[in-house]
Amino acid sequence: MVAVAIMGATLMPRALFLHSHLTHGMDRRVHMWQTLANLLGASAINASMQIVATTALFRGAVDLGEAPAVPGPLFGGLAAFLFSVALFAASLSASAVSVETGVLVFRYATGRRFSAAAARLTARLVNIAPALAALHLGASPVEVLVYTQYVLSLVLPVVMAAAVRWSWRMLGAVGRAAALAGTVFVTAMDLYSFVAG
Repeated sequence: MVAVAIMGATLMPRALFLHSHLTHGMDRRVHMWQTLANLLGASAINASMQIVATTALFRGAVDLGEAPAVPGPLFGGLAAFLFSVALFAASLSASAVSVETGVLVFRYATGRRFSAAAARLTARLVNIAPALAALHLGASPVEVLVYTQYVLSLVLPVVMAAAVRWSWRMLGAVGRAAALAGTVFVTAMDLYSFVAG
């Protein structure tokens, strides 16, 4: 489940939706390289954070609030600082992408434009309400983090299939094969997570 949650956190369905909107009309080659650079960069950052956390936490778990300080004794103060900055930047970017995607969804779903502040506030409340409810019911912050990212990974095949469908005519043979392979892979990982438990 954790591996699938990491996939949901890295690929973020909302980022695919927002990226597709923002790159409308962009040259295909530029779009392809931009997408590859973004996904490889996100994957490298997530992998490095996972490696540092795993190395530092192999003896046991800590509270999410203590996590940024954990690499310090093992890798030094700079590593702890950079780990904290990476966690903070990841949360800010995920939050910003989520809110902006919510604004677009409101616009497309209703066919009306909302004031930016009202749409962002509504999207923020929609994003944060389930997490606050889970925390209130006694879930740990780590559980909430893993389960929310897991749910994102379950939504990912739907978003990917829609993106493939909408862009099918613009993709060449290699692009179509890669898009289909990616969608099948993510779907297979989600299905495997159900079977494996």
